[in-house]
Amino acid sequence: MKGHHSSSPRDRRDDAQPGAGGPGDPKPPVLRRATLRLLSAACLAVIVFGTLGPLGHGRKPWLDTVKTWHWVPQSHATSLDDIVTNLLVYVPVGIAFRLLVRRRGRAGWRDMALGFGLSVALSFVTEVLQQSMPARSSNLTDVYVNAIGALAGCLLAPRTQRAIRGVHAAVFSQLRCRPWTVLAGASVVWAAVLMTVPWDLTCSAIEVDFARPFDLADVTRFATFGLVGFALTGALAKNAEDRLRTIRKVASRIILLAILLEAAQVLVRSHACGVFDVVVAIAGGLAGCATVLLLIHTGIIRAEHVHARRSGPPLLTGPWRVLAVIVLILTVIGVAGARIGGASIGPARGLDICWVPFQGHFVKPFPVVIGHAAGSIGLYAFITLLCLLLTRGQGRVTALLLLTGVLASGELCRALLGGGLADTTPLVLAVAAWLIAGRVWDAIYPPARVSAPQPTDLSVRSHLLRAGDR
Repeated sequence: MKGHHSSSPRDRRDDAQPGAGGPGDPKPPVLRRATLRLLSAACLAVIVFGTLGPLGHGRKPWLDTVKTWHWVPQSHATSLDDIVTNLLVYVPVGIAFRLLVRRRGRAGWRDMALGFGLSVALSFVTEVLQQSMPARSSNLTDVYVNAIGALAGCLLAPRTQRAIRGVHAAVFSQLRCRPWTVLAGASVVWAAVLMTVPWDLTCSAIEVDFARPFDLADVTRFATFGLVGFALTGALAKNAEDRLRTIRKVASRIILLAILLEAAQVLVRSHACGVFDVVVAIAGGLAGCATVLLLIHTGIIRAEHVHARRSGPPLLTGPWRVLAVIVLILTVIGVAGARIGGASIGPARGLDICWVPFQGHFVKPFPVVIGHAAGSIGLYAFITLLCLLLTRGQGRVTALLLLTGVLASGELCRALLGGGLADTTPLVLAVAAWLIAGRVWDAIYPPARVSAPQPTDLSVRSHLLRAGDR
């Protein structure tokens, strides 16, 4: 056919997969080339920002005047940690550059060489620019190590593309068919990260004291395991009559998870393993389990449909809507209190805003940054999902305004009261959580597609008559 452009069958097979739930589903949930290129560009932007960004406050200045530029960086001795870090960081750089330059259906030496050359050029430029950054070290050895990592990334790019698309399609399909199972797995991983970071391996003491006061960390632990118990109950509840069996299944998994996470904290330096923590975690998980069983008992959640597609989100009415509103208000108050409570009241120095996000994270260990980001994104996504649940999917703008308004107000108050800096990092994490939560909601409850009305014979005839009159 004239005007038709053919492409490689293998690449077309990657781009077209059957829908998750039948012929009435929306487009196949496979990442298209434009989305992959956007993700690749975002990956490169994050790595460049992490390589050339400021190193936080209280240290050397970010930029300084260079008396003598070395257009070829000098070689210096480097540690094993730096070698491993540079090697691992430039693997996604090679992948991203090759996916950016690769054309549809063509994966050969040309895009391989171009992606590798761009990766080495980026590494060389960043090492040269680091000469003007006193807190960093310009080293030609880093360029060689980065080149090896970029070469591995370029070789892995086609396989990585297929793997990303396959994982995305599988997760999307599971969200459509078994949303509770996916949410349960995500909540378990989230709880494991929050309960163990930072991962400083050592041997800590075991606390057997039940008389210690109940503090904010216990509230966080209770709420975290409450979400785990909530999701696990939804995933394991087969029918409304078999409640005792569901409770036994959820309780056994919650107890096992709580014991394993506390036992793991024996090897973490910044954590203390305690029996009281296990009790708090189990209580939170059972509270989440009881909440879901009550929702099933009242008919808001139908147990026999938790593993199947639904026509629409549940409708909260009466006391359950009031309870959801109370939970939302308490969560928002807790988020605002955590932002303001971390500041000590000091002399007013005027409003000072740190516009560069994640600036304070440059001087922290990577596991600490991961734990902080995971906890914040999970909490902000929970607020977004609550807003969507209360509005049956119509409260996206409300959720975004609520998150950004609360976090911005909290940062401004913290800066004014404590005389410190207002950080923009929570706003970036809030937007990321809002996007993730909205995507998950659309996967579980896809928006209805409005088909264009077909013209009737009368409308076609009138249109032809008007055309003839003109």
